[in-house]
Amino acid sequence: STLPAALAPPPAWYFTCDPKFESCLSAEMARAGFADTSFIEPGLLRAPGLASTDDPLSHDYAYALQVLPSAAQIDASSIGALQRGVLDHVAQHDAELRGAARGALAVHSLVPDLLKGAPRPKARGLRRAEMLKAKLVSALRAQYAAARPAADGGALETERWLLQLMLLRPDCCLASLARVGHAELGTWPRADAEAGLADVDIAEDMPSSAYRKLLEALSCAGIEVDSSTTRTAVDLGAHPGGWTTALRRHGYGRVTAVDRQPLADRWLGGGVEFVQGDAFAFEPAAPPVALMASDVAAYPERVPELLERWCSRRWAEDIVVTMKFTGETPDFDTVDEARRVAAAHGYKSRAKHFFNNKNELEIMLRL
Repeated sequence: STLPAALAPPPAWYFTCDPKFESCLSAEMARAGFADTSFIEPGLLRAPGLASTDDPLSHDYAYALQVLPSAAQIDASSIGALQRGVLDHVAQHDAELRGAARGALAVHSLVPDLLKGAPRPKARGLRRAEMLKAKLVSALRAQYAAARPAADGGALETERWLLQLMLLRPDCCLASLARVGHAELGTWPRADAEAGLADVDIAEDMPSSAYRKLLEALSCAGIEVDSSTTRTAVDLGAHPGGWTTALRRHGYGRVTAVDRQPLADRWLGGGVEFVQGDAFAFEPAAPPVALMASDVAAYPERVPELLERWCSRRWAEDIVVTMKFTGETPDFDTVDEARRVAAAHGYKSRAKHFFNNKNELEIMLRL
C-alpha cells in the first residue's frame, strides 16, 4: 500500500550532479537564493524551497547534471503500488498530456548507483526500476498518445515531456513529470540523457580520457556533425591529443591542433594538422571554423579574454572552452563574465560541470 496523501512528503525539486561536487552545486544554488538544499544520496540534492510553478529553465545550474522538478516521493511495498502512486502523480497533468503529440513523453528509470558512475547493467536496484518503468509505460500508452512511439519513429521537435523515476529504495520512488524546456543550448530537463549522463565512450584507444568531457559538452549543447561533410575544427592546447582525436572520430573532417608541445606521430595525419605555438595567440587561417575547442590549462580570467578575441571576430560557429579553477570554490563571477562576453557578440551559451570534469567546467557557445 502507499502512504495516504496527507502523510506523504510534499513534492520537492531534486538535482543530480557529480558526487564529488555536491558542495559546489549547493554553493551555486545558495548564490541564487536557495540555501536550504539537503544531501539525499551521493550526487543527489533536494531543494524543498522551489514551487511547482517555478520554471526549470530558471534553475539551470552549471553544477546540476539533471533536474527533477516537483518530484513526488512515493512510499509503497510493491511495484504495483508504486505504479499506482506514480500514475496519481501523472494525473495532475492529465489535460496537458492528452493534448501532447504522439511520442512527446519520454520515461527515464534511475537509481542512485548510476549517479556514482556505475554502468547500467551493474547498477544496484536498476532491474526493479526497469520493471516499474515497463509497467508504467504500458499503462501510460493505454491512456495517452504522447506515451506511444512517434509515428515516424524519429525525434520530436515539438513540445516534449519527461517522466523521471528515481528508485531510492525498493519501497521508495521519486516521480517527476515536467515539460522539457529549451535552454540557450540543449534542453532542461535533459530528455536525451538519463540523469544528465551522456554516453561518451569511444571504443578505440585514445591518448587520454579528457575527450569524454568534450563529448559530454557537444551532446549537452546539441552540437552534431554530419560525417559526410568536411567540417573544420581548431583544438587549442591539444597535447596529448585526446580532444583532437575525439573531434576527428566525431565527424570533423579537418582539425588544427595547437600547442607548445607536439603531439605524438600516431595522432597526426588523417585530417590533423599540428601548429606549434601559443594557443592564446593562434589565429585561424580561413575563418570561420565550425568549432573551436580549448582545454588549455590557464587561470579562469584568461577564458573571457580568449572568448572576446574569438567571438568579436566570429572566428568559430561553435565553441567549447574548459574553465579550470585553482581553489576549492568555483569562480562563478568569471563564469558569468565569460557568458556576458558571448552574449555581447551574439553567441548563445551554457556552462556545465560534467561527470568527467575535475575542478573545472565547460562553457559552450553557438552562433
